[in-house]
Amino acid sequence: MEYSSPIEKPADHIESFFGVQLNEKIQEEIAGLGSIESMLRELAEVIPTLESTADKEAFHTLMINCKTTAENCATIIAEKKAFFTFYVGDNEKINQIVLERDLNMSMVRILKWGKFDARELREWVKELTELGKRSGFNLRDLIKAGQIPSEPIPEEILRYPTWAVDRYGYCLAGAEMEKVMHVDEIREEMEEMNK
Repeated sequence: MEYSSPIEKPADHIESFFGVQLNEKIQEEIAGLGSIESMLRELAEVIPTLESTADKEAFHTLMINCKTTAENCATIIAEKKAFFTFYVGDNEKINQIVLERDLNMSMVRILKWGKFDARELREWVKELTELGKRSGFNLRDLIKAGQIPSEPIPEEILRYPTWAVDRYGYCLAGAEMEKVMHVDEIREEMEEMNK
């Protein structure tokens, strides 16, 4: 049986490809295969008991349960196959491609940040850092100072280092972009360090 995509238009294919975090989705799909394994193992335990079932009604019920379990497993496998066929195909190096694609999507999201919440930006940077490690890229190779959209960064706190400031005065700060601090907190900390 050949797989045909439920997506009709080429634009829908593009949205399906770029509209999700593929790396996470693939991991979820792989984890979902565990449910199939469990169901099949339960089925394997039930089948030997069928012989010893003397009661015809109980035997019939067990047979229906076995059939339902097998059908459920087949349905889940078909869904997983469709997913992997659509996104992965037969390419051996797809994992690296998917990681790099997710890496690029994360970078684009960071570079289009709306300056609303530095905490959100920090989470995106954490995600980018993790994807970078898995893809063989360093955060400093991916994002340079001045690339992230920002409200004006006060000159006196640039050395902290401060990477971006949101609309409320909270900054993405620290050598690894790991902190969120208010502009005033950074000023105070820098004054303490200069004493």
